[in-house]
Amino acid sequence: MTIATDDFWHFSLKVYEITQVKDTLLYAQDNLSLNVNLGLFCLYLNQQNIFLTKQQMQELVAKLDEFSSTFTKELRALRFDFRTKQQELSNYEQIKKALLKAELLLEQQEQELLVNTTNQWQNFECENQDNLALYQSLLPIQISKDNNPTLQISDLNQYIH
Repeated sequence: MTIATDDFWHFSLKVYEITQVKDTLLYAQDNLSLNVNLGLFCLYLNQQNIFLTKQQMQELVAKLDEFSSTFTKELRALRFDFRTKQQELSNYEQIKKALLKAELLLEQQEQELLVNTTNQWQNFECENQDNLALYQSLLPIQISKDNNPTLQISDLNQYIH
């Protein structure tokens, strides 16, 4: 099976409009080191009944972390820091829009990396039945009842069926 980058992108835009999905993924990004694009990709793969092995998921995490750390996270940090310079820049709104557009292009590159890597694999047979739960289990910071008793990332699966 071949995954089309455009299909995944359109799926992501549609699902990300759902407030609970967006809020949960952003919370997990900010507090648990989750990559939103990989979270969305897990949802997409779950919907397609394609389930990754732990080794495949680890490979996706590693490749995405390398790209994101070098590009996407750096630009996002610049964009956040940029907010503090609002009063000093006469072209603030134009620059803000340009930074957002650049960040969106990097997000698309992340998604392309995920799709291209996955399309190289021939075998998806494994006992995993939830890519999102598998991804969550690999995050460096785990959810505990102390930091958020209601957040289960895999609960987002309800929005794809």
